[in-house]
Amino acid sequence: MGLDERRAMTRESAAEVPELTTLAPERAWRPALQLTGCAQPHTWEALQCWEGNGLLFGALSQEEHPRAMRDARKPALEDAAEAAFRAIFRCIDAKGYPHLVRVWSYLPRINVLESGLERYRQFNIGRQDAFAASGRSLTEHLPAASALGGQTQRLQIGFLAARAPGRSLESPRQVSAFRYPEDYGPRSPTFARAALIAHQDDAALFISGTAAILGHRSLHPGDASAQTRETIVNLRTMIAEANRIQGTQTFVAKGLEYVIYLREPADQSTVAAELQAWLPGHTHWHFMQADICRRELLIEIEAMGLARLEDVRP
Repeated sequence: MGLDERRAMTRESAAEVPELTTLAPERAWRPALQLTGCAQPHTWEALQCWEGNGLLFGALSQEEHPRAMRDARKPALEDAAEAAFRAIFRCIDAKGYPHLVRVWSYLPRINVLESGLERYRQFNIGRQDAFAASGRSLTEHLPAASALGGQTQRLQIGFLAARAPGRSLESPRQVSAFRYPEDYGPRSPTFARAALIAHQDDAALFISGTAAILGHRSLHPGDASAQTRETIVNLRTMIAEANRIQGTQTFVAKGLEYVIYLREPADQSTVAAELQAWLPGHTHWHFMQADICRRELLIEIEAMGLARLEDVRP
């Protein structure tokens, strides 16, 4: 059966695809939180924390303060992002989980221009300043990450940190985000394309929010189907890269759980058909409506999964 026939069949069974929900941070990061094996959180400063199995999962909600309550030289979101990530680093250092593995950031009005700069670019400045101020490298040992826009009124961040270091992965198809040219803002995004850690007897793979980007350029503007296919190529590339690092075919695409962020709800059936053509019968898809960090991008997909442990030491 050809790929076009498979796409046609999956369009007919679109009802099997989970419904599109509004942006739900807790749903996106739940599998990572569950790795701690901890059911009840405790509070550290303004953070909620779950600890166990050599991991700490934390979540916080950061207000964007009015001008009179912050450094007036900085836009509100830049200031909030820096404060949030400084708090995260204080927490993981104090509690003995110094290795940041995965971060989810959800911010309101991500593509809106404020104070002369798009809000996502403001966020990148604040995040990078916090990394630098906390003694973290801006190019090595970076976490996997996603940054999406939603209807939330506050910056919401979830993160996973570990006692032992893992390994950051980059894509041979893409320029590393931390090396993006200034076309994408005065500061580059501070994250890796994926992260790999040991978790008990398994290896855990976290693939960052992935979109239709080749090199550093967005492809297929306005075409959700083509963007999905390009995104799938990038996901497959990252799975292959994780297996190359492992030295075996440890991870398979069907063994991962995926969160699909869609800018336009009307694109869901088109995107679902492409995904089911790629992985027929796969059921671990979670669709959420969200704004993507670049205006021209219609879809972003992140993934996570566990597999047999080989060697994920740096």
